[in-house]
Amino acid sequence: MQAHLDLSQGQCILQHMGAHVIHDPRVDRATEPCGLCLIMAPSCQFFLKKGKGARGNLKIDQDRSHGCAVKVNFMYSITSESSASSSCSNVPVICPLCPKLAPAVWRYNLSYHFA
Repeated sequence: MQAHLDLSQGQCILQHMGAHVIHDPRVDRATEPCGLCLIMAPSCQFFLKKGKGARGNLKIDQDRSHGCAVKVNFMYSITSESSASSSCSNVPVICPLCPKLAPAVWRYNLSYHFA
C-alpha cells in the first residue's frame, strides 16, 4: 500500500522531496529536479518576488511561476532557514549568475546549476 503526502502541509512536502533529492540514488541531481515534484528543469519554473513593505521577505510569485503539477503553499521565510522543527531548507533561490528575469533555482540544486 502506498501512502499519500498531505498537500496541505507544504513544509512536510518540501522536507520529503528534499530527502529524495539528497539521498535517493534514483534522482539525478544533474537534471536540477523540482523541489516539489522531482521533474527535471526547466519543466517547473518558480519566480520570486519581494513581499509588501520595507521589510518584506521573498516569496513565490504565484502569477509568474508555472509548470509544476504539485500545488502546495508554504511559508518561504520559515522554510528557507533550517530549524529543529523544519530541517529542510530547499526553496527556490535567485541565482546570482543568471539574468535578472530568469526563474529561481532550488537550493539543493545550486551546485549542479553552477557546474
